[in-house]
Amino acid sequence: MHRALQGRCGIFCGDCEIYIAYSTGNTEAQERIAKELSSADRTVSVEQIKCLGCKGTVTSARRGGCKLRLCAEDNGLEFCYQCRDYPCDELERFFENHPQAKENLRLISKIGPDAWLQKMMMKSKSVD
Repeated sequence: MHRALQGRCGIFCGDCEIYIAYSTGNTEAQERIAKELSSADRTVSVEQIKCLGCKGTVTSARRGGCKLRLCAEDNGLEFCYQCRDYPCDELERFFENHPQAKENLRLISKIGPDAWLQKMMMKSKSVD
């Protein structure tokens, strides 16, 4: 199983446009994403549009500064739901824009990480 695709916050990294663009070598998509993420005070280069999942070894423009990922790693947690402070204010704000992550964490805690990952991988393949 490719456990790097299991975001500590409950996101399935296999559906992320940065992951898809980088893992498939789609340079046109990487260029588009870099432009979309850039702003007047921050330039994101094409080289920064790379990621192999939240638990992977490649640092991307989004993964590098993710407070949720850093907090979980600092506390030795595989998933945010394992924290004694779950759900913290930071995670609650994240859930406002990513409600599926909350449901994913509930499901991971119920069926386990491997079964959840298998379910997400099958779902992702059926969308292709």
